[in-house]
Amino acid sequence: MRSAIIGSVIGAVGALVVSSARAGEPDVLPAAPPSDPPVAPRSWVYLDDPTTPAPWHVTAFTRMTATGFSGTPTRPFGADVAHPGSIMEVGGELGLVRSLSIAATGYSSSLAGDAGAFGTMVGLRFAPLAPTSATHLVMSGGFLREVSGGNGAWGRVSLVQDVGRARFGATVHGEHVFLRGRDGVDVTAMAGASYAIAGPLRGGVEYVAQDLEGAAGDEAEGGVRHFVGPTASVELLGRRLTLNGGPAFGLSKGSPPVLGRVALAYAF
Repeated sequence: MRSAIIGSVIGAVGALVVSSARAGEPDVLPAAPPSDPPVAPRSWVYLDDPTTPAPWHVTAFTRMTATGFSGTPTRPFGADVAHPGSIMEVGGELGLVRSLSIAATGYSSSLAGDAGAFGTMVGLRFAPLAPTSATHLVMSGGFLREVSGGNGAWGRVSLVQDVGRARFGATVHGEHVFLRGRDGVDVTAMAGASYAIAGPLRGGVEYVAQDLEGAAGDEAEGGVRHFVGPTASVELLGRRLTLNGGPAFGLSKGSPPVLGRVALAYAF
């Protein structure tokens, strides 16, 4: 009987010691759910980036496109990359809810006839696929105002597929300017590929074909122009900051012989 009582007392004391030790330990909080993988903002030079910011996050960007093309296209605003002179762009994109954002870009031109003029593109962007998917799709559209003064509407579809360290993409952009004598629809197509070379550096190539409607004879602005060129991008600060750019070279009569673009984007 005595041994049983002693055993019970020892067991009770041991339980009390263990309980006290556990009470002194800090609480262990449940792990936070994993966030979406970081996506480099605006890593393409010409293609539309097929991602949207998280709700109430912002991606800000600026870029400059320049060419010595001697023609006189009538559409000297940011979506037109075959005008003479240079275009400066400043813009931002705000995530509204998951997969939906609003974007706005302002343009100014170095063309003598457009000095001091200002253009803009504003629209909504919708990304229906999960951000964790290797396939990225964005459909967007909205209002535009050319630097030269015409108002219009635009729509765009951009698709990108990640395959290991490689990335393949395509963008189709259509627009209509509400002025007499303009094309029914202006169509630009872009395609590209890039590869994660080492660390933050990516290298690739991008192709642009502008005013494709000219191939069918519906062309008021100088015919089809297309060009191709190497591109490079550097992703820094946890892939929140992207610097990219590259030269491009005309492939047909009427295309700009040489042009280039440099850009910077930062995701908040």
